[in-house]
Amino acid sequence: METVERAEHMLVDTLGAFQHGTETKLLSESHGKLLIEGWLNALDGNLNLAVVRNTLRELRDELKKPSPNNSVIHGILVSLASQAHEAARTADTEEVWAARLEELSVALYHFSRNF
Repeated sequence: METVERAEHMLVDTLGAFQHGTETKLLSESHGKLLIEGWLNALDGNLNLAVVRNTLRELRDELKKPSPNNSVIHGILVSLASQAHEAARTADTEEVWAARLEELSVALYHFSRNF
């Protein structure tokens, strides 16, 4: 599967995992880890999204710690929300992608408030 197709698939999966009607739902730890690994695989080799990959790695590494720091997790999720928002605003982002990325940004920001 091509990188763009994998990323699109992950975006749909992630939005589905976060959405519960009009509210953002809490994910299980195992589901969250699977989403992170899926995103890392989907973005592998995409130099334009190296910053996002690095931020996802930071999140993965923090979650692997025996006692993850909630304020660090919160900061990383806010950073990912900001990165999704910026990606939605880039000139070369298609309208459908822009809307989904903005939706992801909002979901990540709301989810971050759990930490």
